[in-house]
Amino acid sequence: MLTPLPDILCYQEIPDTYANNISIIPPGYRSVYAPAWMKKGIMYGQLTAYNPNTVSFQLNRIVNLGTSIWERKLFRQTGERTGLLTLFESGGHLFNIINIHLVCLARNKTRRNQLNQIIESLNDHTTPTIIVGDYNYSNILQWRRLRSYMMKRGFIQAGSSHNTHRLLFLNHQLDYAFHRNCEIHSVTVGERVYSDHAPLFVHFDHITPPAIV
Repeated sequence: MLTPLPDILCYQEIPDTYANNISIIPPGYRSVYAPAWMKKGIMYGQLTAYNPNTVSFQLNRIVNLGTSIWERKLFRQTGERTGLLTLFESGGHLFNIINIHLVCLARNKTRRNQLNQIIESLNDHTTPTIIVGDYNYSNILQWRRLRSYMMKRGFIQAGSSHNTHRLLFLNHQLDYAFHRNCEIHSVTVGERVYSDHAPLFVHFDHITPPAIV
């Protein structure tokens, strides 16, 4: 278990049977779960766990993102990808954490469209928001286009390039955190333990309130 524990933990590709597993949810933490796609009778989705002593849960919402024909045919998956939006409050400020796992077998354009669905689903554009998770978008393939796409929508990548995934001899980044109206203190990458992805730690100890114009 991580020490010290982050206030919020975002997991992707979690079987629904593990949604209340204490090995991934620290004692005293609470969680919300977004079911997504199913394979061989097992439902997978995103899980967001949080410390109720440091952040206050307000609401959560699931955003349906669709899938790709290649995942249905080659992976024999049913269902679709989802984004898990959770609204929290801390220190008198509201902020969104959106936990995502974008489509794997598809063009990058499809992933950008999924991101657009998430951004368009937001009720307002002033609440501080972090979109974090497995983008399945390699930083060696059109990474600058991803950054440009998000910047046009007001989102900035937290940190620079961090290798979070290893494919054979290739180290690259698939996991990102993009933020809007937030102040990021630091971004670090941890060690791979139970996954082929390394955890990405985003420290945002100050949420910038939206300006009143």
